[in-house]
Amino acid sequence: LDLHAQSRGTSIYLSEKTITLFPQELIDSVLSLSTKRKSAAISIRVLIDEHGNIESQEVYLSWIKANYKLSYEEADELIEYRPLEEEELYKLSELMKRRRNRRKLNGALFLQSNEGRFTIRNNNVEHYILEQTESRELISEAMILAGVVLANYAVINNITIPYRTQLKSQLPKSKEIQCQNNDYIRNFLIIMSLNRGVTSLKPSEHFSLGLKAYAQVTSPIRRYTDLITHRQIHSHITNDQILDYNMMINEINGLEAKMREAKEVTRDDFTMALNKWVISRVGQKYSAMFLKWIDYNKRIALVRINTLFINCSSIIDTNNYITIGTKLLLEIRAAHGSGDKVVLISERQT
Repeated sequence: LDLHAQSRGTSIYLSEKTITLFPQELIDSVLSLSTKRKSAAISIRVLIDEHGNIESQEVYLSWIKANYKLSYEEADELIEYRPLEEEELYKLSELMKRRRNRRKLNGALFLQSNEGRFTIRNNNVEHYILEQTESRELISEAMILAGVVLANYAVINNITIPYRTQLKSQLPKSKEIQCQNNDYIRNFLIIMSLNRGVTSLKPSEHFSLGLKAYAQVTSPIRRYTDLITHRQIHSHITNDQILDYNMMINEINGLEAKMREAKEVTRDDFTMALNKWVISRVGQKYSAMFLKWIDYNKRIALVRINTLFINCSSIIDTNNYITIGTKLLLEIRAAHGSGDKVVLISERQT
């Protein structure tokens, strides 16, 4: 079972299905949190000061039993209306905002935006928008905090774990950013300049998160590197044998390539779903923005469809001067059926 999970490296979320790290029945019956049973977990207790700094931290083994499930929409309502009998979520949200502000002062970049996605049910392609809401920001910041705490724990106790690191990047000049009047274009320019995040067995900074040390730890049933970290921390707490540096090299060997492969599979699946969605909408027009050339000679560009919150390839059939942020009127005239590339036709918007 472990070798099977290691060979996959990560769960892959596709438009029609999910390829899970572990068998789904095992996830449902044993591994995931549930309102029906207790689940073994690693928990952290953190004291955060008024400036968002970590004053103290504890890491320990625990048993968790969820009281009830909340959707993101329900959580957003509890945060917004903060009823007296259930204001814990609001308080937690405020604490995570402190952490977010602390990271911002440390140079963290916040580049998330609403994201268009596709799901396929009974061969019907549906488009939906994943919005950045307060509850999603709360979850994201809490997961980052857990990664900071366990990374600190590993450093203090000399435990070898797979850290997630990112070297300092040379960001675009302020003038180049400020001259753009669109938030997404500004973020796109920054994202294009960032160094790739990598897995390392030695702690180092994560530039865009504004952290000195960080590890991904909150998804041990979705990412094998998270599972490795849980095992190392668990072994330390229980005084069992911990894998040393050389042993850990064998554990993580090839996992980086598997993560990249999973991203490629996800990207290809998105293109396939977009292709199916486009075919039924030939003739429709959408406002878009030019991002960059994919193949200048063939006039194929990467564009942002504003109302759909997606990026896709498009043929630009105008010889007018085009630069990043140029507004386009995109008309769906054709789509390649191979799934390699979706070709849409754009013309410069007057």
